[in-house]
Amino acid sequence: MLYDIYNTKFQEENKIFITKQNKIKVTLSVSEIMEFLEIKPKFRGINLENKMLPYKSSIDCINKIEFEQTPKDKFDTLMKASLELRNGILDITNGKV
Repeated sequence: MLYDIYNTKFQEENKIFITKQNKIKVTLSVSEIMEFLEIKPKFRGINLENKMLPYKSSIDCINKIEFEQTPKDKFDTLMKASLELRNGILDITNGKV
């Protein structure tokens, strides 16, 4: 019942979020997304020749948020994405950040 109330209350916001997310995924490359998000070049760590995408696990976590049922699950997934992002940054900078 609580999920239904939450879902009804935020239905429009969720539709807008999913629409924007899909537009970004379809129209922009990984490099363009990082540029759009204003990620500093030293933290990008993209090596397309070796298919190295250091933030893939974090991106996968963020993509799962829309499928989570409760606010707690969404928050837990966001926290996991944050941890994965931190680990990716540490890997790219060899622990110097």
